[in-house]
Amino acid sequence: MTTPFGAPMREHFLFDTNFKNLNHGSFGTYPRAVQTALRQHQHSAEARPDLFYRITRGQGIDESRRIVANLLNIPVNECVFVKNATTGVATVLRNLVFQKGDAVVYFDTIYGAVEKNVHSIMEASPVTTRKVECALPVSHEDLVKRFRDVVSRARGEGLNVKVAVFDTIVSVPGVRFPFEALVEAIYRWIWGL
Repeated sequence: MTTPFGAPMREHFLFDTNFKNLNHGSFGTYPRAVQTALRQHQHSAEARPDLFYRITRGQGIDESRRIVANLLNIPVNECVFVKNATTGVATVLRNLVFQKGDAVVYFDTIYGAVEKNVHSIMEASPVTTRKVECALPVSHEDLVKRFRDVVSRARGEGLNVKVAVFDTIVSVPGVRFPFEALVEAIYRWIWGL
């Protein structure tokens, strides 16, 4: 039986019973089951380090990539692991080629390190940015409308909105973004629907 999200999920973590963790995104912890697997990997690495680092670790990463790729319904060769979300976003943004007139749209709730990366890319390329302003709390419908408005204004200025950066869960405060609706808006905008 699966545990529903929310307070019941707490039983799977190691939090002190008198501790209320309000920001699991930035300084969270992992579930007990992950701790058990981590300890098993640590034991394998210490018991036979050469075998672990030369063979076993790579096989485990490949198997994990296959599982995640299957879950996401993507080719395994398109599935990579990164240390954290900030590194992943930076890797993608730094591998794009921006031309004059290209724009990156992002929300003002963006994680600080990601925004600094966006500004760094602006300094090194001809890309410009457009920020979606929003004050929390805000409805999902209003967030999507604000996003569409910013994209429409940018396009009206003759900009090519090449990338949109947004969170699925904002770090501070921990707020779930309507990422499904934002992805649908992007899809409709790309295909002119």
